[in-house]
Amino acid sequence: MRKIKKVLAFFLALAMVISVLPITGVQIQAAVAGNERNGKVAKETAETDEKSTMVKFYYDNSKTNWSEVYAYVWGGDTTTTVKGTVTEKNIYTFSVSSDYQNVLFKNTAGIDNWDQQTADAGAPQSEKIFTPNNSYNRTDGSWKTYTAPTPTPTPSSEPVTSISIHYDNSKTKWANVYVYAWVEGNSSVTPVVIASSAHSGDKYSFNVSNTYKNVLFKNTPGTDNWDQQTADTTLPSQSGYTFVTNSGANRTEGNWEIPATNKTVYYDNSKTNWSNVYAYVWVEGNNSVTPEVLAATSTYNNVYAFDVAGTYKNILFKNTPGTTSWDQQTADTDIPASSGYTYVTDGGYNRTGGSWKENKTKRRALVLGETSTSAVPLLDVTSMVKTFENFTFDGKAMDQITQYNDRTISDISTKIQTMFANTTEDDISYIYMTCHGSRSGYIYIGSDGSYSGGQLRSILDRYVKGQVVLMIDCCYAGASIDKEEEGNTEFAEAFLKDFLSDDVGVNSGELASSRFHVLCSSNKSETSYGGTSSLATRYWEKGCGWLEQSSVSTSLMADANADARVTMNELYTYAYPLILSESSSQQHIVVYPENDSMVIGGRY
Repeated sequence: MRKIKKVLAFFLALAMVISVLPITGVQIQAAVAGNERNGKVAKETAETDEKSTMVKFYYDNSKTNWSEVYAYVWGGDTTTTVKGTVTEKNIYTFSVSSDYQNVLFKNTAGIDNWDQQTADAGAPQSEKIFTPNNSYNRTDGSWKTYTAPTPTPTPSSEPVTSISIHYDNSKTKWANVYVYAWVEGNSSVTPVVIASSAHSGDKYSFNVSNTYKNVLFKNTPGTDNWDQQTADTTLPSQSGYTFVTNSGANRTEGNWEIPATNKTVYYDNSKTNWSNVYAYVWVEGNNSVTPEVLAATSTYNNVYAFDVAGTYKNILFKNTPGTTSWDQQTADTDIPASSGYTYVTDGGYNRTGGSWKENKTKRRALVLGETSTSAVPLLDVTSMVKTFENFTFDGKAMDQITQYNDRTISDISTKIQTMFANTTEDDISYIYMTCHGSRSGYIYIGSDGSYSGGQLRSILDRYVKGQVVLMIDCCYAGASIDKEEEGNTEFAEAFLKDFLSDDVGVNSGELASSRFHVLCSSNKSETSYGGTSSLATRYWEKGCGWLEQSSVSTSLMADANADARVTMNELYTYAYPLILSESSSQQHIVVYPENDSMVIGGRY
């Protein structure tokens, strides 16, 4: 009975196909006859070839700068026009059937509407980007490899933190070490491979976002390149742990340990007021460990920082270098068990006692950008967040990093008030802005308005305590500059004059103790952005150890004395000549105050 049903079903289906064939043929013929255009045909109602696939490709509109981009594709007797979708600043994406073997790009819709176009680009190249040589009509170009950016999550006021971890390579002895991070059972979080932020000998250091929950270590970069690796393990919930393998074998197990690591301790020189400070370190009762005198790695506001090896247990501070030169000193004391403590003396006399005070400094960063405005790249904002995520101070990541772009002036003012409401005089607050700016010193950071230097200063004075680091990258666009503002006065000069007008000694440069530390780009009539990212921001980030174009961590390029810290002056000194050269001497960044020893970035 089952066979009879199958035979009947077959003949019924065949009868239905035969009955509709003439009608279908008329429909296709009518469509073809009604859509002939210059010898080419748009196939609008024909059947779809089951073997055809979709080809996804991209177009770089940064040179042609058309308001819209269309792909004109054809193959055989078929032609159509596809509108591009913006995926990031001036990059358009298209998806067409693999039946189309030819493409060119143009700025008008339809197959009969022509204005500007590229030359024929050949067959669409899957997952590649066509980059025109210039902005001319019918310009040639070439296909290049392209990696689509990871979609930027919706900006959130929730803090983003990173966890500093380490890997002991003494048993595996790989030429390089990488971290593969993911969230087990959650495919919405894309796995990532992270290069080391720094390494010394066999110890490799990494900063991993707390959005990831699982890690393993491997000897090859990339998510598709595998050779040697460790077993899977869970990311620690706090910084400072080192993964020590059981052996050098592939997929070796291991354990998270906190070894006797270097510590950073501080000395408050405000009472002794020596012209210089050194640390004498040793191990009481252990002659096998040679005592050592350490110079300070950095100093700011009469507080000296020292990096002390974990092998030492005891310390005193003195005003002379060397182990045989003695004048003034403190009493002996034990080295704290962890970084981040400051030794505060009881007085300024010789051999004064004192006590260790835990540093209560919290570091928060607010990353702002008016990226809906023409020529202000979103990449500035997302990469600056990554830059801050890769910082560690006394073994700790920054306390809060908030991305907050494309908001109104009212929203931004409220965010500053709420985010920094609990700041103290010990805290360091960072505010980064990328937007347009006028020559009279206004910052067009809001989607509906701007701040003058004085207005911004008033808000910060009211709501933010402690030290404030301002990094402002402003570029000009014709739509945001009034005619009467044209002239030779640079943005930075006008902004600083207004912002610092209430401080004593501004005009004479006598503000070394000011709580404000300002770095800003200065533009005349030229734009300051360099394609997909702003020129000044790019080098500020690179100086602080982040390569935005490849989205990877690198060494602290601005760290001139290799102490794992970047001061404001070091960043300015590093970035200034590079920005000046790449802008053909058209862009001069400005720092305030000059020779600022304030540590703004680091990995220690």
